[in-house]
Amino acid sequence: MTMTLIYMLIHKITSAGSPSALSKSKSLLKLMSTPSSVSLALLTSMFILLPVSIHAQVNLVPNGDIELYDACPAGLYGLDYYLETTVLNWLEATVSSSDYYHPCATIASGMTVPSGYFFSYQQAHSGDGYLGIYLKSVGSEYREYVTVELIAPLEAGRCYYFEMDVAPNETNSFGYGAHATDKVGVHFSESRIGPLDPFFIGALTAYTPQIENPSGSYITDTLNWTKVSGIYPAMGGEQWITIGNFYNDAETGVIDFLGYGGSPLVYVAIDDVLLVDIDDYVLATDTSICVGETVVLAGLEGADAYLWSTGETTPTLEVSSDGVWYLESVFPCGTITDTFTVSVETVAEETSLSNQEICYYDLPLTLSAPLPYTTYNWSNGETSSSIAIDEAGTYVLTGGLDCVLYIDTFTVSVVDAIPEAMLLDTVQYCPYFGPAVLTGPDGFDSYSWSNGWTGQEITVNNEGVYTLTYEKDCDVYEHDFVTVYLDDCDEGLFEIYLPNAFSPNGDGSNDTYGPTCAVCSSFISLAIYNRWGEQVFYTEQVNSRWDGTFLGADAEVGSYIYIMEYADPIGNKRVSGTISLLR
Repeated sequence: MTMTLIYMLIHKITSAGSPSALSKSKSLLKLMSTPSSVSLALLTSMFILLPVSIHAQVNLVPNGDIELYDACPAGLYGLDYYLETTVLNWLEATVSSSDYYHPCATIASGMTVPSGYFFSYQQAHSGDGYLGIYLKSVGSEYREYVTVELIAPLEAGRCYYFEMDVAPNETNSFGYGAHATDKVGVHFSESRIGPLDPFFIGALTAYTPQIENPSGSYITDTLNWTKVSGIYPAMGGEQWITIGNFYNDAETGVIDFLGYGGSPLVYVAIDDVLLVDIDDYVLATDTSICVGETVVLAGLEGADAYLWSTGETTPTLEVSSDGVWYLESVFPCGTITDTFTVSVETVAEETSLSNQEICYYDLPLTLSAPLPYTTYNWSNGETSSSIAIDEAGTYVLTGGLDCVLYIDTFTVSVVDAIPEAMLLDTVQYCPYFGPAVLTGPDGFDSYSWSNGWTGQEITVNNEGVYTLTYEKDCDVYEHDFVTVYLDDCDEGLFEIYLPNAFSPNGDGSNDTYGPTCAVCSSFISLAIYNRWGEQVFYTEQVNSRWDGTFLGADAEVGSYIYIMEYADPIGNKRVSGTISLLR
């Protein structure tokens, strides 16, 4: 056994903090590893019985539901080889470090339920408590087993039904990755089994499990428990069962089912261990289905032969009608009869329609079932009680409740956004030419002004701020117009003047050429041409002026032609003339 494993086991034992745990850790330091060829037998994965099973029998496994205990687990290593220190009846088969989980444990102990050391969240299969064991560790064939003495010895020639529930760990431990295996089994024996060496903690390959999980059926379901079961024909006198991995590492396949990587470490929880005489195991099933549904009836697995009251000889039977069905299952040590009663309820159908128009900003929109159905099937493939949609369309929900089929149709239309209009902020006007005209954008449903007027356009004779509120469908916008009143305006107020010469010589006087204006907002454009008709300058900005260059160099001294456009309240004007460039 490698020192890594010894460290892992000592760390796990001493974390319990008990004197017996510390004593055992010291003994483990003396261990010399002896590879053992353990052959591990695994349990059979139980079929899923669709009708509900009612077990009317005596469980030969004492404390099979792992509920009775003497003391709450204080840390890892909750079971003992010799004494029932925590959970009643259950012991270790080797002096290893099997565990007990229960909600009564403190969070600090790591053994509470549902959030224990090896489990981020694992409720018990039933009740509160469950056991935990290693099926494979890192670097050696370290194993953990749990064992229990039965209430009474098994009788020769009789068959017994066995089952237990298993769940894999989903958290890493000691720096190693959580993996899954298909190897977990149960061994029946007359007396308690175990190694000759009291400190041996390897695989018990000298024992073969009589019931085991099919090879390749890896236990990976971390949400639910996996049922493992089988039929055992007793030899007679068996009074102990031992659960664990009886195979060596070479025979123990593992998979990295959670994608953690790293060295594999396999740990599982065990709960609800049941062993019952097969003659006492009754499947008294009463099942109700709706018209059009099918239910699968199934007896116990592992029989040599099956005979249904319909004449079928298969292990399962599909039915979709009212009636009572009988199944005889023949085992090497007896025949059992199961009775299945199926009733069919009439399906009624109800429909509902919902039409809804929403604004674009209401998306995403949640559509919810009007009733708490037992099943939900949306037309977009989702199966929850509500869905979030982000576009218009028709969405159909088919739900079932008490054999009534509900079809709810949701039609959703979405009003698109209307973009905000681009409007003037400042409006200049001159009383000489009449009042200022303020105009809202085209295409909106309503317009209202802060002065009480309604309509797309208003005229004002005073300077100030006039707020327009305009709206359409889902959108409402506001815009402030600022009117500027021009005093002392006359007919020539809007004229723009250009000088007839300039001298771009860098002396700070007349170095650039451009317009002079009182109401410069009337300016439209200015273009300047040389004597060969080349455009040497062009602008639509009243403050942009010619610096006397052309193509990056000083323009020639001489005459140039300008053409300027500007507007006044009467209309656009175009003027031209000659300017002189001087140096």
